[in-house]
Amino acid sequence: AFVVYVCVTFIRLTMLLMLRPILNCCGHPVPVKDVLIMTWGGLRGMLGLALAILVERHRAGNMLSEQDGQRVLFLVGGVAALTLVVNATTAPKLCDWLGVSATPAGRHVLVAKVARSAEAHVGRELQKLLEDPRASRACLLTSVCESVRH
Repeated sequence: AFVVYVCVTFIRLTMLLMLRPILNCCGHPVPVKDVLIMTWGGLRGMLGLALAILVERHRAGNMLSEQDGQRVLFLVGGVAALTLVVNATTAPKLCDWLGVSATPAGRHVLVAKVARSAEAHVGRELQKLLEDPRASRACLLTSVCESVRH
């Protein structure tokens, strides 16, 4: 199963690299980093297992031997298991190593600006409530003010 797993991963990488020029023409350019992530993160589990179970049970209308049906199920199950154990556990490290999970500096600035804007908006609305005698009587605004400021 390990040899099949390595071959499937290599074939997926080769296919994505060959189709990259077409993918680049269809929209946003696809960097090699993204191709590596697509290769490593490719789903090779549930659907393959479902089809392998069907092959094992029905054996293509009894055209396959029982041993061949079990072999297909074993190989597909092995690839799915290796994908879960190897790819799923190492994908975050691959993303970090390639630098695709790093947050751009502009995003930090944007989040800080949105936070300041939200804080100013809440402050203005709170001030309106404090100045409104009906709202002051309807709730404990001092408790609200303390929790907003902390």
